[in-house]
Amino acid sequence: MRRVKKAIIFIIVVTPLLVATFFGLKARSLYKKNQHLGSTPLPYYFGEQAKRHMGLFSPIDGTAIEEANLLFIGGKDAISFLRYKKTLQKGISLDLTNPMKIYPLVHSDENIHRLMTRLNELVSWPKITIFLGGESEGHEKIFEIEEYDKILNNLKRFANVKLQTVIDLFPFTARLIYRPFTQIKLDETVKKDKQPYFDFEHQKLMELKYKFFEIQLESLVRLSRVKKSHLILMTSPINLRVLPKRVCSNSKNQESAQLHKKIFLLLKHESYKEAFTESKKAVEKFEGNALSHYLKGITLSKLGRTEEAIEALLASTAFDCRLWRSNLVTNSIIRKISRKFSVPLFDYEEFINSDFGKNTLFQDKVTPQDFYTEKAARALGLRLKNLLQL
Repeated sequence: MRRVKKAIIFIIVVTPLLVATFFGLKARSLYKKNQHLGSTPLPYYFGEQAKRHMGLFSPIDGTAIEEANLLFIGGKDAISFLRYKKTLQKGISLDLTNPMKIYPLVHSDENIHRLMTRLNELVSWPKITIFLGGESEGHEKIFEIEEYDKILNNLKRFANVKLQTVIDLFPFTARLIYRPFTQIKLDETVKKDKQPYFDFEHQKLMELKYKFFEIQLESLVRLSRVKKSHLILMTSPINLRVLPKRVCSNSKNQESAQLHKKIFLLLKHESYKEAFTESKKAVEKFEGNALSHYLKGITLSKLGRTEEAIEALLASTAFDCRLWRSNLVTNSIIRKISRKFSVPLFDYEEFINSDFGKNTLFQDKVTPQDFYTEKAARALGLRLKNLLQL
């Protein structure tokens, strides 16, 4: 009887210690594996040397970032827009004694995660910040496709309000809450993702990159408020006449190929009504097929139904199986964040495509005609002047 009692006491005392030890070791292991994770489960991180290098802001065109009144941030589209920087300055500075100084924090092929790394290194921001980006989100490898399920699971935990409350109160718990996964270490230079993927993997890549684009855009809004800078968001221009780069293999077959061939022939022979009937059929049967939406849009434009044509052509960009430029999804995210946080929006894409079907809007696949860029710069300048009551 005494032995039984001793055994029971031993179990009662030792079991909790074993359980605590087990979970303690597990927590320690998680904490170590997630050493580069912050409150947001980003699949990448920058080394300290890269951060220091990206945090250097040399004077541009004689203007130091500390002297600037306006910070213009983004990638290729921002670089293209700033060819008319003087037009923008004139629009904002009209009737002002001292012209507004603009600092362009723009880098070709850089996506928003690199931009946010640079901005986090910036101590104080100019009075106004303009963001024009989204076109480079597909260029760089920021996670391993094999980690898709773990990353998606972590994003669900990130979206959980209760878990986020715990992380906000106790930041160290993020390393215990998120599932460990392999993060990619990035350096100061952009390395294009040259890894070959199956189409279904590309779709997973785009899904996650859209999610991280939205998360980082929200971070940009919050950081701009901390830095007391007036943020203005801009959508990116989209050339609607450019064919999709690739149709996803899970949205096409021999039937779709024959149907598309028939529509192309009908368009060639200017049989637009019949082409519309067939393109409508193609979209209904192959809803996720980018080319079906594109052909429907082109057919509608030939019939003079411009608004419907724009809608179909924008849908085509969303179903493109390659994330090689801005599209309906990235611009929709920008509009969504603008509404959610009441951030002023200059809809550059809508501004350009309001003349769709009237003129040649683009000089190549992505760059608007100079006339429209200058016109947009002038309109943005006046909009800012009114917004800020200069």
